[in-house]
This record gives sequence, structure tokens and C-alpha cells, in this order.
Amino acid sequence: MFRSALNFVLIGITLWPLAHCAPDWRVDLLHSQGIPTTRASLEKTASEAGTDETKLNEAYQQLGSASYQERGHACEYLKSKGNSILGFLKSKEPAEDPEIRMRASEIQKHLESNVANQQDLMVINAAKSLLKSPKDKSTGGQFYEWFGTKSADCTKGYRQLVYEGAKDVKPFIENGQLVIPGNRQGDADQRMILHANTWPAAKELPKHISVSCLVGSTGEGVGTYHLGITIGKIKTLIHPGYRGGGFRFEQIGTHMKFTENINMGYTPVPNKLHCI
Repeated sequence: MFRSALNFVLIGITLWPLAHCAPDWRVDLLHSQGIPTTRASLEKTASEAGTDETKLNEAYQQLGSASYQERGHACEYLKSKGNSILGFLKSKEPAEDPEIRMRASEIQKHLESNVANQQDLMVINAAKSLLKSPKDKSTGGQFYEWFGTKSADCTKGYRQLVYEGAKDVKPFIENGQLVIPGNRQGDADQRMILHANTWPAAKELPKHISVSCLVGSTGEGVGTYHLGITIGKIKTLIHPGYRGGGFRFEQIGTHMKFTENINMGYTPVPNKLHCI
């Protein structure tokens, strides 16, 4: 039997939802960490990153310094601040100086590669966003979903996620993971979806959207046994247990391939979560 386990979804975009809805992922996440949503508590949590924006801006500009030593110190300083400064880096317009652009991009990739700290980043962003107006874009407008509430049946959705797939299959949440039983005949898509018209409730999405999640499978091979992320009508997928992973892009519904299977350079193993 094939089952996919989706551990979290992080969408970094520059749009905000409308009025706070219940249940609110930000409130749920903070409460799960034992953080009250009083103003004093939110202000303390939002400032725990320990970053001085003036110093961040100075270090950012020093990435283009003529001094090799100064550039190196600036890189190390920014990296040392961890994922808490991802919002700061993403808020910057692309610098005219190619040296700054290149180094800032490398630092951002370095910080984003540490998936284990994503929850810490989102706790800070949740606190910041609750302190500000929903129209304020300064915290980056991230959406984070975690599966901390146990549920035996997610066919009617989970918070703002909607289930689409076989009606006789019941996705469930256990031990902090969303599990979708995949013992289906043929290539039947099953997924949990965040619809753009429900969040962030805007007519148009920005040009750049960052999406990441941890996914895994108890099944292995090709055909039915694949998992991944879909944005719009484009599906990115891998095959656990299949040599090279069989990474490819295809269209949902029609399964028309935009690329043939691509060797990832390693084989993703079953029964383990992989970052996509």
C-alpha cells in the first residue's frame, strides 16, 4: 500500500489574507509552542531574532565591498543570524551591484536549505504578522501549515487546505503528519490544496512564489508511486525507491509530461521525508 506523508507546507508570497479567519494557523502555531497571543508576548517573540535592521542593512551593502575581508565578514554576519533574516533578504529589491545580488542569493539559499529551522522562522513571522495590519507586507506574507491537530478524516479539509481525490480514501493526521492512503489502481491524483481564491484572497499572485514541503512514501517505484508539489496545473514529482528518483514536471489531470524523468543524482528512499 502506498501512503504519502506531508509534514508541512511553507508558501512565501507577498500577499496577505483578508481579516483574520478562525481557525488561524498563526494562533494555532504560537499556542502549540506555548506562546500566548497577548501584545507583550507577541512583541517578545517577534524580537527574539535579535537582529538590528540598521546592522543588517550595513552588512547587506558590505556584500559589495571592494575589501575581500569586509565582504567575508558581512557574509558570515548575515549567515549567523539564521532563518530569522530570510524575511529581510526577501524584502530587498534586486541590487544593482551584481556582487551583492550574487552573495545575497547564496546566503538566502544557504539559510533556506536548513528545513529543520523553518518552524522557528514561522513562529517569528506569525508573531510579526499578528502585530501588524493585514495590509502590511513587511513580514513577507508567509503561509505555514503544520499538522499538530490529530484528525481521523480530512476529506472535508484541514484548516484552509481542501482535499481532492478518491472519495473512498480518508486522509488522516497522526503524529504531526498528514497521511494520504494511496492504495489506488492507476495514476489517481490525491492532494491537499490551498486555493488562491481563499488565501491570500487576492486577484493576482506575485511573480515569485517560494513553496517547500517535506514529503515521503511507504511505497516505492514508478507509476502510482510518486509524490510532490503542484502549483496551479503544474506538478513536480519524485519516485521514492526508483533509481535516480525519476524527477519530472507534468500537468495534473492530463499527466502530460513537460520533462522526461530526470536523474536527481541520488535515490530518495521510502519511509523517509524528503524536502521538495
